[in-house]
Amino acid sequence: HLNVKNTHGKILLFLIQLFQNLILIPHPAVLRHSIRYIFILSLLSTLLISACDPAGGPTNIMEKKYGVQDISVDPQSLEFTKEDGFKDSLITFHITAESNLPEEYQLIAKLASARDRSELAVDTLHNDEVAPSLYTGSITQEIATYSYKNLILYVYPLSPGNIAGNRSEITIKVRGFDTGNPEMLEIQHPDEVIIPAEGEPDKTFAITAIVSHSVSIDFIDRVQLQISNGIDFTSEMLDDHPDFDNQPGDGIYIQGFSISSDNSPASYSIEVHARDFAGTHSDTLRSTLVITR
Repeated sequence: HLNVKNTHGKILLFLIQLFQNLILIPHPAVLRHSIRYIFILSLLSTLLISACDPAGGPTNIMEKKYGVQDISVDPQSLEFTKEDGFKDSLITFHITAESNLPEEYQLIAKLASARDRSELAVDTLHNDEVAPSLYTGSITQEIATYSYKNLILYVYPLSPGNIAGNRSEITIKVRGFDTGNPEMLEIQHPDEVIIPAEGEPDKTFAITAIVSHSVSIDFIDRVQLQISNGIDFTSEMLDDHPDFDNQPGDGIYIQGFSISSDNSPASYSIEVHARDFAGTHSDTLRSTLVITR
């Protein structure tokens, strides 16, 4: 016999006794219906047991989710001009946040790309002894002067069990300068190159690309040459080739070649394009080089 003092327990005890009486009834007519009652009593017992769970305090420390009351960042926007030049600038973002967190919690700040939320940098903010609810910190990030994008800074509490609380976020606008476009003007090379006879010295020649840029010729990063004849040959052309007269910044890029009497007649496809520091590509110019005897 059970001594049950609470109401839920008394009801549960009554259901158990009723269940026992049903399965002990010998009359066949009653037994035919006993399965139905057993199912109903089982369902009621399950619901009753669930209702009898003790109503104590929250079992999860994050059942009360802490958040951030206020957040600010300096600078909140960046704007570059062409006078800044093509470069990666090291920018420090100073973060201030307000939150009434328990002492054992941390306040985390993360910098991410607004496009895909990929994480760029992270820092743990620290509160002020005089004003415990005020947290500060900083994140430093390299940002290209020609980039045009948005960043997201979000701040959230982190419990001792590494459970994140409600987060607040702020958008940082990055506006790089207009980088313009590189342009291929011309490809120069001999129409055909005659293979030297046996015993004659090697013959040298050059392929020259003339390039410009809508903002500044100094924005040209590289000029790429590709020569194909079944096998591709790729080379970065030089704007200060030691064997020719071109000077840095004059928009003239050169690749030198030499052939000997061992070369065979062939026809080569030539493709040249330019790229600036922002990653913008010019159109591709094409030509044909003939090697003959």
